[in-house]
Amino acid sequence: MAGERVPLALYHMLDAIEDFRSIVGRATAIYLENDRIRRYAAERCVEIISEASRRIPDTWKSDYSEIPWQKIAGIGSVIRHNYENVNPAILAELNGAPLVALERIALALLDKHDPEGRPFRKR
Repeated sequence: MAGERVPLALYHMLDAIEDFRSIVGRATAIYLENDRIRRYAAERCVEIISEASRRIPDTWKSDYSEIPWQKIAGIGSVIRHNYENVNPAILAELNGAPLVALERIALALLDKHDPEGRPFRKR
């Protein structure tokens, strides 16, 4: 059942956020522009976050209207279809407040919809 897979998407989102932070670190846009491997890895994390966000039901998202759900879903399409136009500055800007907010919401959704699974999350 699709609903049973939603928590899994949230766990994937959390893993990708953690990986993104590890990959990007304190890299600037210029650094990401010059380090293709790091940039590609960061882009892949954003793709996963984007796709996972699409799997979260609108009814769950509606409680968190401060999150730009459509932009999150859309950035994955940009990376997949307009990869030559991905701006490293956008990747660098995601590191920080935007990902902190999204992570907080993903954890809140898991607390509400998969409370028994969260303590067992291990990477």
